[in-house]
Amino acid sequence: MTLRPGSANTFKVLEKYQTTEMLDGTIPICDYGSGDTFRLVLTGKRPGEIWVDSGIINDTGFYNLKVDILTFFENWLDREIAIKEGKSKRLVNAWYSFLEFGNNNRYKIVKAEKY
Repeated sequence: MTLRPGSANTFKVLEKYQTTEMLDGTIPICDYGSGDTFRLVLTGKRPGEIWVDSGIINDTGFYNLKVDILTFFENWLDREIAIKEGKSKRLVNAWYSFLEFGNNNRYKIVKAEKY
């Protein structure tokens, strides 16, 4: 299937994936900013997992962090403590910096080379 702006195929894909039905069975637990929201899955094949909803507003999709809510919170808390202690782990040039809170090997975050 070829996707071109304005083509019938493009509209079919957008119609399928830009719907709130994909959010059924989840609840938002944290707003990351810029349209990205962390969601807790309550029903379906992956209950208890944290996903990032970056699809409806940013058109980039949904990301499974492969962590439960406790692990997600611990990862976030560790980062906040590091920032407070001046040991910030802020990422350089990370398009999807929210992935640092997960544990999905499919998404690797690497620091950019210094220019």
